[in-house]
Amino acid sequence: EEMGVTDMKQVFKNIPGLNMIEGAGTGRNQYIVRGVSSQAGNDSYMQSFSAISVFVDEVNMTSAQGGGKNFGGNMFDLERVEVLKGPQGTLFGEGAVGGSIRFIQNKPQLGTTDWKVKAGYDWRSESDDNGHRVDAMVNFPLGESAAVRALIFDTSTAGWIDRTIAPVIENENEDSSQGGKLSVLWVNDALSVQGTYYKSEAEMKGTFRGDKLYEDSLNYRIPGITPRMEENIDIISLDVDYEFDFATLEVMASNMERESYRIAEFPSEIAAFYDWFIQFNISTRAAERPEELPRMVEEGWTFDLTDTSSGPNQIGFNIDDMASSDRTTFGARLVSSGDSNLQWLAGVFVKDSDDYRRNVQPQDYRPHLANATYGKSVYNVVYADPSNTHEDTLDEKSIFGEATYSLNESWDVTLGIRYTDMEQMIDDGRGTTEDKVWSPKFTLSWQATDETLAYFNIGTGFRPGNINLGQEFNVRQLGGAGDEVIPASPFASNPLELTGTEAAALAQSRMIYEGDSVTNYELGVKTRLAEGRVRLTGSLYYFDWEDTILEFTDQNIPSINRSYLDNAGAAHSQGVEFSVDFQITDYLNLSMGADLNEAELDEAVGTTPAGTRLPNAPEWSWNAMLDYGIPLDAGREFNIMLNYSAMGAQDSSLGTENTDGQVVSAFTYPRRQSTDVSAHLRGENDKWKASLFVKNLTGEDSETSYYSVLAVNQWAWQPPRMVGVEFMMRAQ
Repeated sequence: EEMGVTDMKQVFKNIPGLNMIEGAGTGRNQYIVRGVSSQAGNDSYMQSFSAISVFVDEVNMTSAQGGGKNFGGNMFDLERVEVLKGPQGTLFGEGAVGGSIRFIQNKPQLGTTDWKVKAGYDWRSESDDNGHRVDAMVNFPLGESAAVRALIFDTSTAGWIDRTIAPVIENENEDSSQGGKLSVLWVNDALSVQGTYYKSEAEMKGTFRGDKLYEDSLNYRIPGITPRMEENIDIISLDVDYEFDFATLEVMASNMERESYRIAEFPSEIAAFYDWFIQFNISTRAAERPEELPRMVEEGWTFDLTDTSSGPNQIGFNIDDMASSDRTTFGARLVSSGDSNLQWLAGVFVKDSDDYRRNVQPQDYRPHLANATYGKSVYNVVYADPSNTHEDTLDEKSIFGEATYSLNESWDVTLGIRYTDMEQMIDDGRGTTEDKVWSPKFTLSWQATDETLAYFNIGTGFRPGNINLGQEFNVRQLGGAGDEVIPASPFASNPLELTGTEAAALAQSRMIYEGDSVTNYELGVKTRLAEGRVRLTGSLYYFDWEDTILEFTDQNIPSINRSYLDNAGAAHSQGVEFSVDFQITDYLNLSMGADLNEAELDEAVGTTPAGTRLPNAPEWSWNAMLDYGIPLDAGREFNIMLNYSAMGAQDSSLGTENTDGQVVSAFTYPRRQSTDVSAHLRGENDKWKASLFVKNLTGEDSETSYYSVLAVNQWAWQPPRMVGVEFMMRAQ
């Protein structure tokens, strides 16, 4: 809040061991914890469950439609954000392979009337537009035993990507979000009941990628269709606590509905490939459908398999990607109370999640085919392939428990276990998975002094497998060629000269992948020095990752859909991280954090040798924040904050060994850094505050996201410099 941040993309740089993909659009939040993440799986044709679990209070928000589609949160009126590093499968179940992130919201306060209003305005370099932020919160009592807390937020960010081909549009990627929360708390002696409704809507216009710095000069615009990304979230939750003499019963129930929609444009080369591909399909089945090809030629359609670049019929190709999740959860746990040597908890958890995803591909054709309705209907049959729809129903039932026993005043030992019975049905029974998983936990802690705690921890996590819909598409479409050899093209070679039947069999072998699991070993210490003015934390960790889900490419598949997810045998992530908070004087504070990480494959897979670095896993990162306060009269204070962060290079994808013996990734993101600065003048007891902030002070523009189709490359970059002002007032 002091730095003027609005979401996790502006926070992660100050948390050692946490990384995110910057520059992605609305609803696109990919978390990487200690080198562990969903390395791919965001696209509908090969999606995976997230490897990092995400919660809003007790509501499970973990994405089942790709690790890059997690919840990003709104930072207003939060009590705290918890980043739990290492697998958390014992307490949080599937998806917590690398860790968990929890957004803990402020609860209604009994007997208190409070309000808070914040308004801001900002300017962005590389943009002619401006952004704004308005947040408001109110808390008021309903008698002595109940209270209401409500908030609203409205944020817009100026765009900075210019479209330089027709139609020319400046600052196209404008981003906005609106939403709010209403929470009611009622307390009666040992019983408390809290009901909460949360809603958010977000939209980004245009695209967040380009082929040149902050510029899109490639993607074809189909008339009447504007690219955008949207996300709508509705959460209803009920929390009931009852305090017995020996324990507290906590019951949680929730329903989360999340919808996202994306219209993405592509260069004309993509349309040319599908034009050629459909021509080939029609030509190979000409004997079975003798009337089809002549009728299309009569309408004006061109059939020339030697023309692989111009797209004689189709000139435009979009993807309309609609995804929805309807998730109902119920949990209950009994948590011991009192001060005995044995502290424990036991609980149950049930989740019913229905996830749906549908792709539609709008097309644009040459003007002379405007009335060629028959041929368009033939093309539409291909684009209506069943693999464009993905339905996933997940039923999960878990029981779990954890107990901590104090051996003496210094030593504690914790044992935990979770049993999960999980059944997943994919696409109305086209695929199913069943997982029965035990997730143990062990912690030994030593309170060496009043100021120093050391610990050793073993934690586990897991996530289920899924299906590669792009390969399902290949099975159907390539298989239609039968015993005829698939001709090579500039889009997709056929080095093995596979027939349609052989190519379909190869694609079939790449369709299904299993779940993966991780065990983490961690040794850490937390201590205070210099009469509490210095706080130090440090840890050593080792992740043992089995059946790692990673993205691969099979160059022998004669199709544009060559990528797929599969289990990579084994991998590891090991490293060290530390943070220090130093109260240098009463008015000067220094916070620093750093991590070193090695995340690599342990086993060779295809042309990827053992020792290859995992994607999105920088070998190092560090940050420093300096906060200097100057006391003024009447209880006022002026302070300045300087925040610097940097991280090492990272690969966009799993590397493969080339003919020279070098392991090369599709793209390597360069080392990047960022400097933020802010100045604040605040009134007595923080009842008001005026702020000036600058994000990305030095205007860094390193690449943060990479996308390539048919050797057409596009990137996203660090957002350009932002300068803003903000004013806050509150009652208490």
